Amino acid sequence: MLAQSDTQARRIEGSGTPDQVWLSWPGLNDLPCIGAHALVPPGTRAVIVAPHPDDEILACGGLLQLLAAQGSELLFIAVTDGDASHPDSPLWPQERLRQVRPQESALALATLGLASPAWLRLHLPDGGVAGMTPQLSAALAAQLRPGDRVFTTWRLDGHPDHEACGRACAAACAASGATLVEMPVWGWHWAAPGDMRVPWQRARRTALLRQPDAGRPVDGPPRHRRRRRLAAPATCVGGVFSMSATSTPDDQRGRYFEQLYRQDADPWRVRQRWYEERKRGLLLASLPQRRYRHAYEPGCGNGELTAELARRCERVLAADLSAEALGLAQQRLLDAGCGANVSLAQHRLPRDWPRILPGAEKFDLIVLSEIAYYLSPQELARVVEHSIASLAPGGDIVLCHWRAPFAQRIVSTVRVHAAFQDAPGLHRVLRHEESDFLLGIWSNDARSVAQREGFA
Repeated sequence: MLAQSDTQARRIEGSGTPDQVWLSWPGLNDLPCIGAHALVPPGTRAVIVAPHPDDEILACGGLLQLLAAQGSELLFIAVTDGDASHPDSPLWPQERLRQVRPQESALALATLGLASPAWLRLHLPDGGVAGMTPQLSAALAAQLRPGDRVFTTWRLDGHPDHEACGRACAAACAASGATLVEMPVWGWHWAAPGDMRVPWQRARRTALLRQPDAGRPVDGPPRHRRRRRLAAPATCVGGVFSMSATSTPDDQRGRYFEQLYRQDADPWRVRQRWYEERKRGLLLASLPQRRYRHAYEPGCGNGELTAELARRCERVLAADLSAEALGLAQQRLLDAGCGANVSLAQHRLPRDWPRILPGAEKFDLIVLSEIAYYLSPQELARVVEHSIASLAPGGDIVLCHWRAPFAQRIVSTVRVHAAFQDAPGLHRVLRHEESDFLLGIWSNDARSVAQREGFA
């Protein structure tokens, strides 16, 4: 699951991503297919937790039809009555919504073949679920049985009630021994095909029944004038975020950065902002050695820091996931007249970390700047191992990372730096902390800079 990120990156506004864009995305068919029997094996109960009446239809209506056909035991839990969907509407006051929206839901389920499903209604305040997450988690845990399959909205879906339900269900499942399946509803609206904010590597799709009008919600009051969809796109269970998929995080990161640098040669304004220039200056001034023999800089981007490292190092291996970024870095080095001692390579971390053959020279400087938070915890652990193994005696490892959360970040900056702090054989030489970024330097040489020069 993605790390908790800035809700501004998941804003629900406008008309959203059109259905046809999703349906024409080749990546949809690349998702591994999982059947209803695998999601809810025979003898297993499915518990569907809907933040509002109709979320169970929008999230997994097609799957519900399959579960009804295979005779699965179902329990529906409505967290709220959905009575805050039309604030200040004279046509749809709260009292009427409390009556109509459950009726809509019942009619839609009947259309799917579930005439009289079991319902539990918790009547929590619509729009206020986040403030009652502990109470909701306790109420759900009291209803769950070990082995239940619990379906609810994704913890990063964009709507605060949806995200709160995802968190509450996760806690309740952990306490009861149930299995959690999270599904986007609003995610289909604000996300785009291949969006790195979505954990596609853990998504699954399910082929649905192809019947005219089957599973379509009945017409009713348009909630925020949203297009009504059945787990859009219709051949997917709204995204089942569970096991590993064939599409790797590296593939998603690669597409993201290729598009980013194709659209903008300097997406973070590293050549224009004083913040970036000052940060580079602090990093370079903090290096424990005046000169280095061989540096490795993965995640070099458009080469701004690379050009500075080239002036301090006899050789630099600069790498990036994006071919577009490497082209920009090459041009930057040519413009600066300092590319003769720089080699450029396309690397995916940790897979392509340079292999140091026995007897070959190791790196005496490794610079990880604004890159490690894109890695999963497992990938980060391997990068730490590779860094230690390829570091020459007396070498230095530099980390510099933006602190605030953002949509594509997987691991927090604090966790990234802690991974190196806790690594065996490394000693922290420097820690510089500002509200915007963290700068840290570690070495396999425990001596200070003054001690290295012999006067302390």
